[in-house]
Amino acid sequence: MLFFYLFIISISIILIFIFLRNSFLIKKNIISKKNPLLIELKLQLNNLVLEFEKNEIDESEYISTKFEIEKRILKELNYSEEKKSSKSTSPILFNKIFFFISFLLISIVTGLIYLQIGNYKLEDNPFSDINLIEDNLNQTRLNQINAENLIENKDTNFLKNNQLRELVNKLKKILKNRPNDLKGYNLLVENSARLGDFKTAYYAMEHIIQNINPTVSASDYSKLSELMIAATDGYISIEAENNLVKSLHLDGSDKRARYYYGLLKLQKNKLEEGYKIWKNLLKEETEESHWSQLIKQDIVRLENLIKTQKNIEMTEDEKDMIYNMVSNLNERIESEGGTFEEWFKLIRSYLVLGENELALERFTKAKDIFQNSADLILRLENLVKSFIN
Repeated sequence: MLFFYLFIISISIILIFIFLRNSFLIKKNIISKKNPLLIELKLQLNNLVLEFEKNEIDESEYISTKFEIEKRILKELNYSEEKKSSKSTSPILFNKIFFFISFLLISIVTGLIYLQIGNYKLEDNPFSDINLIEDNLNQTRLNQINAENLIENKDTNFLKNNQLRELVNKLKKILKNRPNDLKGYNLLVENSARLGDFKTAYYAMEHIIQNINPTVSASDYSKLSELMIAATDGYISIEAENNLVKSLHLDGSDKRARYYYGLLKLQKNKLEEGYKIWKNLLKEETEESHWSQLIKQDIVRLENLIKTQKNIEMTEDEKDMIYNMVSNLNERIESEGGTFEEWFKLIRSYLVLGENELALERFTKAKDIFQNSADLILRLENLVKSFIN
């Protein structure tokens, strides 16, 4: 196992070194031609080095950001070189091929490492219940556009704040000529979301991720996914799911991504997987937290659905055996009487079996028997309410 890790790390370092070396040489050639975008990228790179030397950023952030900037430099070089029909294309072709092969190899390496030591396999990771392997259900899920089309006939519940809407409209016009204005686009995301215009909000967030931020965090991807989900009235599209997966790969503890990934499992009818994700998240959160409040709205109903699903999956022999046990308990209580706990168990058994009418009949009788104990009656009422909404 140690040899495997050393081998993978060595290959990765060699590839990155060669790629960065070629990128650096290409960058020097590009800058000499005074391409404005390349000059800006070089300034970003120089500022990054200065920040690193001043210990304003850590090494991992420095390496990842440096890689992204140099990748953009390479992309701009390729674009510039393609315009020259009379120039030699061999260096550009080499770098394109090298970039593709490097990307492919690094992807394979990343996949192998993930299979061995991925976040979701670590025992001490609270998110270890999640399985990110793609399944056939993805083929039947809607993409973002189709999901939005399904709700387009509904009344758009935009917040009626004319002053805020006017501000957003002005901001849109300004940003047309300022594509790299991170602060402006963040304002557009937040204020569009406040208006309920989630489509504009997630478009702006996509622009930030794809064109402005040199390094994208797990929170960025989970925020984008949340806005897309809001735009589809709670449905998790294929694109929203992909962004959740990206978020969780970067940080398996991101709470927003974990909540919506649990919701995705429920939408795929993987109730127990979704339940485990939510329960683990609930254990980490305080009673008053946002995610706790959202989960508590549905957790009881989810537990009941799981019980019902398990009941459906029982064989006929298993059902007959359970029915016999419940019937024997019912007959004994009828003839000999029973304790409150026995009545409670009987009513709960009928509810789990889906025999709601029998459960309500036993519930009514139990209320008469224990009418002098308000606490016991309340326990029975809460039991019935948890199954029958």
